[in-house]
Amino acid sequence: MPSQLLNQKQLAKLLDVSAPYLSRLTKEGRIAFADPDRKLYDVDQVRAQLERSRDVRQVVATETRRQARDAGVAVAAPPPVVDGAAGLDEDEPEYGIDHHENYKIAASFEKREAARIARIERMELEKSVGRVADMEREAYTEARIIRDTLLGALPTKLAPTLAPIADPFALEQALREGLRAALHDIVRKIEGADAAG
Repeated sequence: MPSQLLNQKQLAKLLDVSAPYLSRLTKEGRIAFADPDRKLYDVDQVRAQLERSRDVRQVVATETRRQARDAGVAVAAPPPVVDGAAGLDEDEPEYGIDHHENYKIAASFEKREAARIARIERMELEKSVGRVADMEREAYTEARIIRDTLLGALPTKLAPTLAPIADPFALEQALREGLRAALHDIVRKIEGADAAG
């Protein structure tokens, strides 16, 4: 029967282990590609390599315990070897089987942090845009009050008063008085609009 050649992902699924775990075993030389050019594994060959690897590890562990017993040192039995956890480094964090898992956790944290910062920046931008919009609305309201008072109310009020005056000095005084009253009226209206808004 011809041997079955699988890629890393297919083999990982068949053996019920992670693809990064197989990658690490390949780098450590515990398993090898049957076809290195296409990066395909021979299923039977990999199973045999894993068995030999386990046997060697068990022999080494047994010999270490025997030597410790002979020397009078108490040694705890190593945990059973499970496919997904075989060959973990002592300095490797407990929450990930391999560095790929650790990377995924770190990348997830970075994405959440970037999203949080983007939300804060968006809120700050919305606040500043809101302030600009408020300032534009206030400026428009004030400009409208000034326009309506100077072009609408002032000429209507002053025309009957100024029409009968023939003396230029008296005309200037009446015009000045009318403008002063209109400007006070504008200030009062703007303050009222600011208090209401």
